[in-house]
This record gives sequence, structure tokens and C-alpha cells, in this order.
Amino acid sequence: MAHKPWLKHVGLALLIVTYFFVMFLRFIVGPLASSSSFMCDLHVTAAHTGLIASTYFLAYAAMLIPSGVIIDKRGPFQSILLAAVLTLAGYAIFTSATSLTQAIAGMAIAGMATPFFYISAVKVISAWFPEERFATLTGLTLSVGYAGASASLAAFPLLFSYFETWRTPIAVFSIILFAVALTAVIVLRGLKVPRVAEAVQAVRSAFTRSNVLI
Repeated sequence: MAHKPWLKHVGLALLIVTYFFVMFLRFIVGPLASSSSFMCDLHVTAAHTGLIASTYFLAYAAMLIPSGVIIDKRGPFQSILLAAVLTLAGYAIFTSATSLTQAIAGMAIAGMATPFFYISAVKVISAWFPEERFATLTGLTLSVGYAGASASLAAFPLLFSYFETWRTPIAVFSIILFAVALTAVIVLRGLKVPRVAEAVQAVRSAFTRSNVLI
């Protein structure tokens, strides 16, 4: 694949859109607390939704460092593909759950996948774009992500009411997330993002050429 400059911008845009849907799904538990179909289907109370949410965020926190290590070793695109598959699997388990235990398991899997998306985007920004644009593009990524979170809190109560079930909207948006992430990986598969060892070697070579030994 030719390394066309515009392709990097398209790639980052796809990663940012993916992060929008990650955050859109991340905050579904709040609206679920007001869904009577969710409460009846799983035989849970509002207190149980707090347990589901805390499980998601505990899994998310536990994977922050491991996801960074995996991205450094395997690169962002393989990592995004892994995360997209885990996210789809997690929400598939969640939306087919018939018990609190199954719902917690599904959200835990989705939570484990979440860190990969943002950290991969930051990795791509640092590798592909000038240093003076790093803060701007990182801020843009977060801004779009939290726009997704805000949209989630507004949209899901309406979607639950329209579909008369909580399962369908979550399943649909998890499939959309997977499709966008997969598109990003396919479009960008020919572009290279330096890994840690390669980046260190590049710095070492630059200093060596300048007659500086490290």
C-alpha cells in the first residue's frame, strides 16, 4: 500500500470515530438503570447496575498498563483488532444475558478491551504527526470520545423506549463499533508505526550520526 499523506489523516479520523462509539457504549449503565425491561429481564435492582458499572471500570483500570505493553510490542492495529473482537464478544454476552452474573461477565470483557482504543490512537498520533500537533490531536480524540459519552446519556433512554428493549440498541452500536474499527485496521494495515525497539534504535542512530555516543 502506498504511503499517501492523506491516508494517515483518514486513519486517525477512523480511530477517533471508533473511540466515539467506545465511549458511547461505555456509559450505558446509567440509562439502563431507568430501563424497566432491563430490570425485569435480569431480575436486578438499581443497586445491581452499580455493580455492573464498577466491574466494567475495574476491568478497564486493570488493563491500562497491560494494554500499553501489548500495543508497544504488537503495534496499534493488531491491538485494535483484538480489542474490537473482545468488545463485540463482551457486548454479545451482555445483550444475551439472562442473569446478573452473565451481564457482569460481558461488561468485564468489554471493559478489558476499552483501553486499547485510546492508547492506540495516542500511539498513532505520536508516530505519524508532528510533535507540535500532539496535544491538539490528543485533545481532539478525548473531546470526540466524551461527546460520545454525552450522546450516550441522552440517546439511550430514547432508544430503549423506541425499541421497547435494552438489548437491540446496545447490540446494534457494538456492531457499528466493530465495523468502524475493522475498517480502520483494513485501511491502515500497510502503514507502519514504529515499535519501541525501532524508535530507540532510530534515536541511537541519529545521535551516532551526530558523533554522540549513547
